[in-house]
Amino acid sequence: MNHEAESKRLAVAMGLYGALGVLSLTTLEGAIRMVTLIVLGGLAAKTYVAHLKRKQEEAGDDGDNRKD
Repeated sequence: MNHEAESKRLAVAMGLYGALGVLSLTTLEGAIRMVTLIVLGGLAAKTYVAHLKRKQEEAGDDGDNRKD
């Protein structure tokens, strides 16, 4: 997948996580609201980390820069 499509996909995913977060804030109360926001935050972080990993793999860098 090319870089532009990948970035667009990430933006859509983050936008949807944000929309779900706003809906959670406006419709839920108490502990369930906090749990939902924590789960959504975790999913957003996981999505971003996966994006960075794919981007790094496409660049051909495996992240192992040790000199033995």
